[in-house]
Amino acid sequence: MGMTIAEKILARKSNRKKVAPGDLVTVEVDTVVMIDNSFIASRWRNIQKVRDPARIVVVFDHRVPASTEDAAAAHRTGRQFVEKFGIKRFHDVGYDQGISHQLVADHGYALPGTILVCSDSHTCSGGVFNCIARGVGEPPVGAGYGAVLNAIADAVGGKRVETFALAKGYQDPHFVEPKPSFILKLSRADLLIVAGLELEIGAP
Repeated sequence: MGMTIAEKILARKSNRKKVAPGDLVTVEVDTVVMIDNSFIASRWRNIQKVRDPARIVVVFDHRVPASTEDAAAAHRTGRQFVEKFGIKRFHDVGYDQGISHQLVADHGYALPGTILVCSDSHTCSGGVFNCIARGVGEPPVGAGYGAVLNAIADAVGGKRVETFALAKGYQDPHFVEPKPSFILKLSRADLLIVAGLELEIGAP
């Protein structure tokens, strides 16, 4: 049986003849789309270095126009990031602004055979251009879900219910290293809840 387009892209980028479900591959990302939510103070980490500014696209789309002081501060942080690293593909508030996924299509940021990532859950729409386009989420997503699930379990079952999160609140669920202890926990679990934005290919 032949490979899917995603498998073909991963195989080519990892210098393999074939890639199949269950394989772990390491590949370079061609395009990173950063939206204004990426620069919110509670999520932002000061970046000291980027490998290739030409691979980065910055788009203000979720909080335009800025309706709060936090949103305005995020825009300032984003502009400082763009200036610091000389990002050329920048869509600030104004005539060149739009929904990030539409801009990806309009400006040819998602090219066939490439890999594109963004923190937004609708990033996969770029796959229509025969590329791998994935929404990779952000660490606070995992932290928020963990707190919510613990609160629900406590309200429903109290001390009779034990909860265990495979991804801790400070971890990005996409990059949690699987451990044998996780399998043991899952084998004894009565219920498994997978929550998040497109985390189905990562750790729950």
